[in-house]
Amino acid sequence: MLPNHALQRTVAGRRGCNPRASSLQTGHSRANFIQAMKIQYFQDTDTLYIEFKPAEIVETWDLDENTILDMDSQGNIAGITVEHASKRTDIPKFSYELVAA
Repeated sequence: MLPNHALQRTVAGRRGCNPRASSLQTGHSRANFIQAMKIQYFQDTDTLYIEFKPAEIVETWDLDENTILDMDSQGNIAGITVEHASKRTDIPKFSYELVAA
């Protein structure tokens, strides 16, 4: 459930740049690759984009003026955008850990 203060928008009304280049747009079929979360940092716009899964985005939610959730047609979170990322996160300090079930 999204916070009450989250602002819903359609994709057409999304402000700013669209940093993601979805695998669906690059011509790859889902059968040809393993789905994986992607983390992209765009230094020129200081934007961090985390794609949880490749999906067609049907709506976006503003959590605050610098944080945007991308939602798919099933209502699942497909990605998150963090603007002014270097001021809000530790971009250069990144680690990844896969925790076994």
